[in-house]
Amino acid sequence: MAESSTSGTNPDDATADDATADDATADDATAGVPNAGDSSTVALPPGTRIWDRAGVRLRDAKGLRAFAHPLRVALITALRVHGPLTATRAAALVDDSPSNCSFHLRTLASFGLIEEIPGTDARQRLWQVVRGGISFDPDDNAESRVAAKSAAQVFHAHTTKNLEQWIDREPDAPKAWQDAWFDSTWTIAVTAPELLEMTRAIDEIIRPFVERRRSRADLDDEVPVSVTAFAFPHVMPGHAEPTPPTPPTPSTPPAPPTR
Repeated sequence: MAESSTSGTNPDDATADDATADDATADDATAGVPNAGDSSTVALPPGTRIWDRAGVRLRDAKGLRAFAHPLRVALITALRVHGPLTATRAAALVDDSPSNCSFHLRTLASFGLIEEIPGTDARQRLWQVVRGGISFDPDDNAESRVAAKSAAQVFHAHTTKNLEQWIDREPDAPKAWQDAWFDSTWTIAVTAPELLEMTRAIDEIIRPFVERRRSRADLDDEVPVSVTAFAFPHVMPGHAEPTPPTPPTPSTPPAPPTR
């Protein structure tokens, strides 16, 4: 969540208020990446909890549109799950060509969403996610708001695709993982403050695991796991429920010809 936040406050490897990346280390204070238009990194005060530290905040339409691309979202996920990758290795993971992935990796880097790091030799180009995560915070421009909506839709479509792939693989997974994974939906009635309290409670459960993965390498019996959480109202207080469309009136069939 996602390691990308599609709203001002959400749990995940995305943050409360600003998403934070898996690969960030325990002493990261900011993403330290260049601005892209109005997209920027935001430093938080010293002593801020690690999962509240800032990353890349996409604000303008140009930066948001750069994120809103299925292959680019897939590449970011591959980097989060597998760590630094070359374009060739990333291409194998996302089932695309190395040249196309190289282009999109460079585009992501131009907006500060990933960065290049030294490889084992001068010819090898390795890419990794930046320290800090990605959040969508569109400015007041209508074009930016439309782009933020598109970015959120692309991100959630990618998350759903990954879930569907797991559902296909789940019958062949070890029994322990078949028992451990979950997919739950509830319909509840709460106030806005109660929902915010729930959001913070979920965040507090997940954060120690986020911090742990930042502070050390995965152990042999650990695997990267996507944890996605979202909650939204079906009906807004004070607003009438939407009226369902009136079904079309069936037309009367023509009478059979008389003989």
